[in-house]
Amino acid sequence: MLSHVDTWVLDLDNTLYPPSTGLADQMNTRIREYLSTLYAVDEPTARDLQAQLVADRGTTLRGLMNTMGVDGVFDVLAAGLVPKPFPDSYRQFLERFEVVPGRAALFDDLAVNLTAFLYSLTAPAVRPWTM
Repeated sequence: MLSHVDTWVLDLDNTLYPPSTGLADQMNTRIREYLSTLYAVDEPTARDLQAQLVADRGTTLRGLMNTMGVDGVFDVLAAGLVPKPFPDSYRQFLERFEVVPGRAALFDDLAVNLTAFLYSLTAPAVRPWTM
């Protein structure tokens, strides 16, 4: 069934390990602690700020970079920190690593990311955990 696949693309959070490990929760706690320190606010305000950054920019990191004028940063997306499911993040990833979409399989825990990958790249995708 997947014999044509020669590239495996793995989303890390809640994909290579079950959500029951709580790793994503731990990461979010650390992010909120950082926001709380950075902006000198309490935890509920940091939680609201994080939610707004994600809603506006796709990720907390991209939101901070945009609002604080940080540029010249390269992250694992190699896509100007344009997060999934934006098609441009997939396009830049494919170009950077010379991935042929029809020969790639994406493992991701969020259906919206799988849909975007399929729609943008017509590559097979698998969601390993039942959420």
